[in-house]
Amino acid sequence: MTQAARFLSAAAAVCLFALSCSEGPGAIPQGGAQFTTASSASAPDGTKCPTPGYTVSIGDPAPDMFSDDPGATLPDGVDGTEVSCRVKGRDTITFSGVLRGKNTTDGRSAEVRFHNGTLDANGEGTVSVSLSTPISSSALGTVQLASQAPCTITGVEARGEKQYGDGLMWARFTCSGMVTSGQPSNYCRTEGVVVLENCDR
Repeated sequence: MTQAARFLSAAAAVCLFALSCSEGPGAIPQGGAQFTTASSASAPDGTKCPTPGYTVSIGDPAPDMFSDDPGATLPDGVDGTEVSCRVKGRDTITFSGVLRGKNTTDGRSAEVRFHNGTLDANGEGTVSVSLSTPISSSALGTVQLASQAPCTITGVEARGEKQYGDGLMWARFTCSGMVTSGQPSNYCRTEGVVVLENCDR
C-alpha cells in the first residue's frame, strides 16, 4: 500500500469515532470487514456447510468481530479492493454495499454484498447478504452463498456516538441460514462486522 493510502486508512479509523469528521460527497468509498462462515446449528437434515469454518478479514487491519475496533478501511482501488456503497438517513437508515478484497491471513479473494438494508433509530435492523468465500486456506474452491431470510444487523456505538448513517456504516450482522442456489445440500451460518465509509447518501 502507498504511504498516501495508509494515511487515508489511518485517518478513516479515527474518524469512525465521530460522524462529523466523515468526508463529504465525492470522497472515495472505503471498506473493511471480518466475517466467519461455518456450520449452522439450525441446519435442516441432509444439509451441511461446505466449509468447516473460514474467516475472511479485509482491511489494514480488518475490523474486529468481537470488539469495538473498526480497524483501518481500504479505499476503493487500493490493494485490489473494490468498494461501492450507499447509506442514506440518520434515524431511519437504508443501505446497500459491495466489498471485494483479499483476506489478510492468506491472500485469498472474497466478496460480501449487502442488499435492502434498514436500521431503525436504535440501530437495529435487517439486511439481505450474499457472499463468495474460500472453503479453506488450503482448498482451491470457493462457495457462493445467500441469506435464506433477512439477516439481523446492529449498528455500533462508540464513545457515545452512533457509527452509522449519512454515508457511514459500522455494524455487526448475523445470518443463521445461508444457502447456495441450485445446491440444496449447502446450508451455513455467517456472522461478522462491516465498516463502510464515504458512501453515497
